[in-house]
Amino acid sequence: MLKRILFIIALSLCAFSYGQEIVYSENIQNTFFGVKFGSSKEEVINAFEKKELYINKTSSSIENLNFLPKNQYCTFGKKDWDVVSAIFSNNKFHQIIFMRFFSNKEMAIKYFATVFADLSSIYNMNNMPAEHSNIYVNYTAITNDRKGVGLYLSEEQNSNKETWFYISLFYYDNNFTVSDEF
Repeated sequence: MLKRILFIIALSLCAFSYGQEIVYSENIQNTFFGVKFGSSKEEVINAFEKKELYINKTSSSIENLNFLPKNQYCTFGKKDWDVVSAIFSNNKFHQIIFMRFFSNKEMAIKYFATVFADLSSIYNMNNMPAEHSNIYVNYTAITNDRKGVGLYLSEEQNSNKETWFYISLFYYDNNFTVSDEF
């Protein structure tokens, strides 16, 4: 499921080619829990562990480390998140994803609205077309130097056929990626 979420994020970033006028933001945050984009995997792990975020080895891969909070939630931007993913390219930290899961659609929409309001007070958020029918809303802010922040709300069914609603907040710096595929 996480691979599908990452795929959706990649498609969202590709949506910029639709010819839609994009309003650029001046600067995008690049430091999380004391570690900057471009840092090594070891630096990220050490910094995240100091914040009581621990690797979920069963759902992590070489390029994608998923962290679970010691307590129920991880707090970022004065909001609670269920999972934090750190994405690497050539051992360089270049993307972070904060995810929150809801079984109730109305609660997910309300939470999304508060996160969106916070982001909109900082960045020029652009409404982007959704690439999949399970994505309800998709907003992204970008800079002229390959950095961005995005937020979307999607719906998925788990293996028990239960419907869950996912809020994903992601930041990225593509200056540390090996290729332009993102």
